[in-house]
Amino acid sequence: MNAAIPRPLFRDANPERDLEVVQCGDERYLHFGDHLKQSAIDLARPDQLALSYSRLMMTALVLMATPPQRILMIGLGGGSMARFLWRALPQAHVTVVERDPVMARVAFSYFELPQDPRLMVRLRDGARAFEPSPKRPYDLILLDAFDPSGLAESIHCAKFLHKCRAHLSSDGVLAVNLTRSNKRRHGQAVNAIKAAFPEAHWRLPVAKFSNELRFAKSSVTNEWLLEPSLRTRAQTLNKELSLDFPGFLAQMKRVNFPLWRRLRAGR
Repeated sequence: MNAAIPRPLFRDANPERDLEVVQCGDERYLHFGDHLKQSAIDLARPDQLALSYSRLMMTALVLMATPPQRILMIGLGGGSMARFLWRALPQAHVTVVERDPVMARVAFSYFELPQDPRLMVRLRDGARAFEPSPKRPYDLILLDAFDPSGLAESIHCAKFLHKCRAHLSSDGVLAVNLTRSNKRRHGQAVNAIKAAFPEAHWRLPVAKFSNELRFAKSSVTNEWLLEPSLRTRAQTLNKELSLDFPGFLAQMKRVNFPLWRRLRAGR
């Protein structure tokens, strides 16, 4: 059997970025002028998250006592996470802030992002996501924002992250997709997250990639991650959403706590 040949479907280039949509067999993916897949969809299984970092980002759902009702995303990409959350959480309203109108058209036209009242895409700079100030807090905020040189500094800074904290519900979770390819920006982003959420913040590296996810809450401490109730919730979500939440949670515990601490907790 011959291997599928990549077939370009769409391209739009400007001085800031070179956006291209490519299809290879049943896989359709988005990249920015290099080989790295920024977003992807398996056309044979469109309801599943194709990229490992996007699956791991869903670990945020384990860190909440109840399913989120209001979700904010900064950065759309191909819309895979927005589409997944919209479908998996029928009670949730998802708002996505995306500054590039071409990106939004690509997500709707090539990556099956649904046109639905529960999913709203706002075209503006992510740094203005809270303008005007929302009347109700968000239960989940996901940051997946990059510029041509890497992490968007206007998003991964203490000023904006404090705004995220101010607009989260009491049980709310912040989830951030970082890259370690630029050590300076990565370090600044991590320090900003810790400053905005000194109570609880955890990391979750993405195996074989430079991505590193960060999760934060204001209502608990770091030790809360070892609570048995989270393992129970991970098992429940695994059955409901068909993602390896128990494995994601176990990995997060391993990278945030030494073995002796996990053994002492008996978890």
